[in-house]
Amino acid sequence: MLKGIFSGMSTWVKIVFLASLALNLAVVGTFAGHRLGLWKGKHHHGMHKYILSVMPAEKRDQVEKILSSYRAEHPKKRGKFMRQWEKFDTQLRAENFDRAAFMTSFQEEIDIHNKRWLSGGKTIADIAELLTAEERAAALDKIKKKLERKRKYKHRH
Repeated sequence: MLKGIFSGMSTWVKIVFLASLALNLAVVGTFAGHRLGLWKGKHHHGMHKYILSVMPAEKRDQVEKILSSYRAEHPKKRGKFMRQWEKFDTQLRAENFDRAAFMTSFQEEIDIHNKRWLSGGKTIADIAELLTAEERAAALDKIKKKLERKRKYKHRH
């Protein structure tokens, strides 16, 4: 049967056809694997889980409570500050630009951003109080190494 399919093709066309077929099967297999849940539990769980993993075992419950209170106070915010232009878009495109309304909404976004940073600093300080100097140094070294790896990976392109 395969002889009939490949009989009129040159060698290079056969190679390109087979490579294309293999690539298509790999892509379809990847999507099917995700759909079937073959890779469940193997995704990145965020900095929250990593911070817990570098903490001493006897203090993880206390650190978990601190991190959970921060997460409850500040739910995950998708996108960065400068990507929030959708809410400003209508104000900027309006026929009659209202500077005061734009500045008010812009300042609200800055206030939310600053509140998250201040609350994050309080969370870090609360965790640091729980740890000894050696534990803090070890945790900081591990976190710093992870962030350096992440930074290198992001800027590789």
